[in-house]
Amino acid sequence: MTEDVPQGYQSWPFDRGFEPLVGPLYLRLDGSNAKVAFRVASHHLNIRGHLHGGMLMTLIDEAIAIAATHSLGSDAAFATISLNCDFVAPGEKDDWVEAEAELVRHTRRLLFARAQAVVGQKLLVTASGINRVFHSAGS
Repeated sequence: MTEDVPQGYQSWPFDRGFEPLVGPLYLRLDGSNAKVAFRVASHHLNIRGHLHGGMLMTLIDEAIAIAATHSLGSDAAFATISLNCDFVAPGEKDDWVEAEAELVRHTRRLLFARAQAVVGQKLLVTASGINRVFHSAGS
């Protein structure tokens, strides 16, 4: 299948670590909004042929990190402390899945966010997460 990527998305800018193994992922930065997305391929499916919940959780986790970086700046790093997901509907092969996160609150060391992933108008998952913030000074 040739990748059909909607306008405004760019290839995932990180080429090492875990993310390349689950991709390809795409990123869209639009003003204060950031979205992470991917096209569901065979390797994203569970044994029943639906999008695997673990892949949705990965996408949500990435969306929260990108929203945090986009909002707080690239001098901070983040580690997930808690990620709670409520699965609403299944995704299917060839779906274009988009995730977007919103920062609810942040302190010097903690970041609280909520996120969702959709296919068009179809809600797949809602989530809330808490991340530890690490500043470049080593805090």
